[in-house]
Amino acid sequence: KEWFNAVAEALTAGCDDVKGTSLFVESQDKSLLPRPLLKGSSDGLALQSEEDVEVLRRLSAAGRFVALAVILQQPLPLPMSAITCKYLLGAPVGLEDVRRLDPDFYRCRVEMILEENGPEKMHEILGAPLTFLSAATDVVPVQHELKPGGEDIEVTEENKHEYVELLCEYYLCGPIRRELACFLCGFWSVVPCGMMRDCSILPQELALMISGVAEFDAQEWREHATCSGGGGGAGGA
Repeated sequence: KEWFNAVAEALTAGCDDVKGTSLFVESQDKSLLPRPLLKGSSDGLALQSEEDVEVLRRLSAAGRFVALAVILQQPLPLPMSAITCKYLLGAPVGLEDVRRLDPDFYRCRVEMILEENGPEKMHEILGAPLTFLSAATDVVPVQHELKPGGEDIEVTEENKHEYVELLCEYYLCGPIRRELACFLCGFWSVVPCGMMRDCSILPQELALMISGVAEFDAQEWREHATCSGGGGGAGGA
């Protein structure tokens, strides 16, 4: 257990620094995602150096490490993102995942656009037409086209649903496609995706298998517990 904890802590050291070099970075909800390597790449796929290649190898090794911990039932101090768990299970991600991950982003960049005349309202706020570009973030400050020629395609009432779908997909994984793929492949080499799906494992169950329960809330346990057998404790049913 000590070895697993030590490795996990090493993997997360510096994850709260958006400009750091750790393998993982904290997302808006404090869960972990692979750190983007290439802030200047439009597709998140091109490699620039041997250092980048080495980081991807380490992400693959991290995936194998996490999978091994799951097999050996060793919960890790790794608050793995629900998004990552969905990808590990091959489950679809979408608008609801963005809402859970970053409520402020969802409210300002998704919900507002989906309102009636949303693109027009956003135009008034921005002082310029909204186009098919990704949203800049602290981790990835450079905007990228969401589709070919997206910089010149204005968002309208007619195409706003396509824009929101592409915006959310990019926000969730666009900057980390290769990083995420390496982590997933490493995990799947130990615990195949198909095997987990055959066992009907849910994303929240996988998250629990990886991270365990960070804190035990006795009051919440009392409120939701169901007593049986006629026992009459302090909070007896």
